[in-house]
Amino acid sequence: MNNDRNSVLIQEKQETVWNAITNDEIISKWYAPGSKWNIPKLQVGEKAIFVLMPSAHNNLKENESIPMSFTIQEIIPY
Repeated sequence: MNNDRNSVLIQEKQETVWNAITNDEIISKWYAPGSKWNIPKLQVGEKAIFVLMPSAHNNLKENESIPMSFTIQEIIPY
């Protein structure tokens, strides 16, 4: 089992952050610009998938991508 944990402090209104992380289109602009996201139903056990694409914020080369995913373990609405 992988118990790695990361955290990020975002200094913004709760409503703004909630909207950004629950909306495929907005999170694609906000986190990893240009990457494609597929956020399932917002419920525990669902798997969210995104493909990290090259941008000014990473070292990927043109035509490179990294598929990534995470499973929703807990939901605490703002």
